[in-house]
Amino acid sequence: MTYENVHAGGGTMLTWPSLTTLQAGAVYEITVNGANAHPFHIHVNPYQVVNMGADSYADGYFQVGDWHDTLMIQEMAGDLVIRYHTDVFTGKIVVHCHILEHEDQGMMGILSIGGTEGATYADAESLDSTCYRGKFTGSSTDTDIDGTTGSSTDTDTDTDGTTRSSSSSGQAASLVSTVVFAVCGNLAV
Repeated sequence: MTYENVHAGGGTMLTWPSLTTLQAGAVYEITVNGANAHPFHIHVNPYQVVNMGADSYADGYFQVGDWHDTLMIQEMAGDLVIRYHTDVFTGKIVVHCHILEHEDQGMMGILSIGGTEGATYADAESLDSTCYRGKFTGSSTDTDIDGTTGSSTDTDTDTDGTTRSSSSSGQAASLVSTVVFAVCGNLAV
């Protein structure tokens, strides 16, 4: 995805095609190849390292179980497997190589997160016993980038006044959902 091909024919950021659609309030395992040569970056939600060919790299600096939004490990052989929690936000998000020249040459894509704004994964604690939900309190109405508004009765207000939702949608989600990204060359699903 380059600027030229996205904007051809009058296209804009809002018309960029997505690689795939994920559902809010779900957890996906994603296999990324090429993360030993390209810093893999996903906007909006961080991801957890599930497998990277070894338990750790760089004398324990990178470890299975770590959370990242950008990751490149040159010593890594094989694929990186991450767990990506599509928590709360719906809309388009960007996934790309964090080397600007690579991104500009097309190593960038859009993912759509559909479903219910504010949805969270009901079984998060079963995947990570350190998961907690009690940090925020309050309620609000949110305005999305496209100008639409959505209301959630369980939206919370952080200490700096930022609002975030921590409600559960009640939807059953499955860790079985798997998406495979090829980071070398153009991103593809």
